Amino acid sequence: MSSSRKLARPGWAHAAKRLSTAEAGIALAILIASLIAIATQTSLVIRGIVPTLEGGLVDTDDYLCLVRVEHLWQTGAWFDSVIPRIDPPTGLALHWTRPMDVLLMAGALLATPLVGFRSALFWWGSLVSPVLLI
Repeated sequence: MSSSRKLARPGWAHAAKRLSTAEAGIALAILIASLIAIATQTSLVIRGIVPTLEGGLVDTDDYLCLVRVEHLWQTGAWFDSVIPRIDPPTGLALHWTRPMDVLLMAGALLATPLVGFRSALFWWGSLVSPVLLI
């Protein structure tokens, strides 16, 4: 029996149709969840609960994360986890890892020619968490 005859069986076509229906259901659920997340994030910003439009972030860890990325951008010292501006003269060694820093720096570098690094870092830092949520 040739391989084309095996695929032509009615059972194969029915199973493929059932699978695509299940995939469509999953895609629809993901779409609905994404739209709910977008609506929630947008309403939080519009109502002023998240102070992004006023130039603020939610908490101090957000600011410190941006300071850490800015320090990495200025010095290029990948393995230096000490922020010298905190607790001078020794600085503060942060326990955070670099993957989020790379993500923040990559987004900021894309917009740097348009608005400058600090502004690009702030706006990308404000947007990256809602984007990752979706």
